[in-house]
Amino acid sequence: DDSLIETRNLQIFRSLWGCVKQDGGSYKLSTYLQKIKQEGATGIECSVGLAASIPGFAAQLQQAKLQWIPVVSSCGPLDDASPFLPGAPTAGPGSSPNVHFAAWQSQVDAISSSIGVPPENVPFVVSFTGHDSMSMSDAMQLIDHTESWFEQNCSDLYSTVMHETHRGKIFYSPWVTKAIIAEVPHLQLVADLSHFTCVTEWCSVPSDRNERLGVDSMDRDMLTEAIDTLADHFGHIHGRVGSSQSPQVPDPRSNRWKNELDTFEHWWKMIWKRRLQKFPEGQFTFTTEHGPPPYQPYFFKEDDVGILSHVEEVNAWLGKRAQAKFREIYTQS
Repeated sequence: DDSLIETRNLQIFRSLWGCVKQDGGSYKLSTYLQKIKQEGATGIECSVGLAASIPGFAAQLQQAKLQWIPVVSSCGPLDDASPFLPGAPTAGPGSSPNVHFAAWQSQVDAISSSIGVPPENVPFVVSFTGHDSMSMSDAMQLIDHTESWFEQNCSDLYSTVMHETHRGKIFYSPWVTKAIIAEVPHLQLVADLSHFTCVTEWCSVPSDRNERLGVDSMDRDMLTEAIDTLADHFGHIHGRVGSSQSPQVPDPRSNRWKNELDTFEHWWKMIWKRRLQKFPEGQFTFTTEHGPPPYQPYFFKEDDVGILSHVEEVNAWLGKRAQAKFREIYTQS
C-alpha cells in the first residue's frame, strides 16, 4: 500500500541529556521543545528526576504537543548525580531487591501524579533496572517484582516498561541479557547497544563470512548472534554509535568512524526487520542519544558551548539518517 508506506515513519525522540539548563545544557525547556518540534521530533526522553526539577514541565510539554518517554532508575548514582525525587525512597548499588523496587516504584508513580504528564502522552517507560553486582537470584527477584507490579498497576496507563541494556545495570552484558530473556521471555528491552560493544570489546561490521565461521573461530561474531537472539525484545532503540573501547564515537559522520556507524546501522536494521515481521503495524521509536562530556570527547581547544553544539548537530543528523534507513527497510518488507 503506497499510501501506508508514505505515512509510515520512525518516530524520533530527543534526549534532554546535556541540553537543558537543569542538566548542564544551555537551553530553556520551552526553547528546546520548539527547536526539536521544528526538526520533526515526536517527543523527548529524560529521567523522572530531571522532569521533576523543571518548573512547568508537563504544561510546557502539552503546549508543544510532544510526548515524553520517562526514565526510572532503581538505584543511584546516575552520572554522578541522584536520580531520585526529593523525599522519595532511594537505593544504592548494594541495596536489596526490595529497596531497589521501592525507589523504582516511587518514580513510576510520579509520572502522572506529581509531575502530571497524562498517560496518553507517555508511550512507554524506560527502566534502569538493578545493578551489575547483583546475584542472578536478586536480579530475577527485582525483575519479577517490577514486571508484576507494573502489570497490576500501570497496564491501563502505559503500554509497557522496557529495561535498558546499560553498563552498571542488570542488563549490562549481552550474555546475561540472553540468559534472563530465556527465563522471562515476555520482557521488553531498550537497545542501547554501545554498552554491549564496550563490555564485549567488539564492534566489527557483520558479514556472511562471520556467519559461516565455526564455533571455535576467533573471528566468530557472537555479539551479532546475541543481538539477533534479542531482536524480538527490543521495543525501542537508543541511537548512539559506540566502539569497542568507548560508548560514544566523537563524530559518527566522520569517515574515521565509518566501520562503527555501519555496524550499528546493521544492528538497528536487524531489529527493525524482526519487529516489522512480528508487529507490522506497531510503533517504532528511536531516541538520538549522543551525550555531553565525558561521553563526548573534547576536541582540541573546544569549549563547553562548542562541544554541546557539536553533540546537538550529531543528534539532529542521526535522527534524520535513522528515519531514512528505516524507510528503506519498511519499503522492502
